[in-house]
Amino acid sequence: MKSMPIIISLIIAIIVLVFAVSGVINFTKSTGSSVARGPAAVPSKLSQARMTIVPPYHDCYDTDGGKNFYEKGTVIVDGMYWTDKCDVYGRLIENICMYAVQNQPQRGFVIYDCPTGCKEGRCNIVP
Repeated sequence: MKSMPIIISLIIAIIVLVFAVSGVINFTKSTGSSVARGPAAVPSKLSQARMTIVPPYHDCYDTDGGKNFYEKGTVIVDGMYWTDKCDVYGRLIENICMYAVQNQPQRGFVIYDCPTGCKEGRCNIVP
């Protein structure tokens, strides 16, 4: 019965190792913090490490909620970032999430002619 705490500690260590290897939890050495990945990632205390929730790995996230021409946003897919911007013709390049072959997320975009012009990655709002 004295070996029971050792067995429990070993089981916990194996679980943490499995999550770290699978990419659900990513511990960083420089800050001592960790990054949770995956749809089941929830904040918890793991060796008092600070966890940050990020969009699920292999998913797409749009900070402005989708086709929002009046708010500058960023699309994030598998760690790659695309931020909305105005082109040389004054049109908005609105980045969006798309799901293509086998429902795999990818970045898409819409070119939109803003009625009142484009500035800093969004359409101008008329006062």
